[in-house]
Amino acid sequence: MPVGGYSQDVSHVPIQSAALPKPAASAFLPDAALLGAIPGGLPAPDLSLPTLAALREAVGPALLIALVSTIYSLMPCLAADAATGSRHKPDRSLVAIGVGN
Repeated sequence: MPVGGYSQDVSHVPIQSAALPKPAASAFLPDAALLGAIPGGLPAPDLSLPTLAALREAVGPALLIALVSTIYSLMPCLAADAATGSRHKPDRSLVAIGVGN
């Protein structure tokens, strides 16, 4: 069955010519790169464990993401505190977010 209702093979059409009719595409883009074969399914899962070197590389970005997300999640609390004149407990807010996740 054709994919997307097309009756012809479109797996080797230049990327840039997707919106152009075929004669216009070949006239304006003669050296355009061709798409490769479109995969027919999902790749097999890789269940191998990460190496110690890969884990060491991931520590820095993980800590940065944790820091930025902590600040980002506390910003609405600060805005609510400013609007209501009250004070929140940031530890409680972060624990609630962690439990929710």
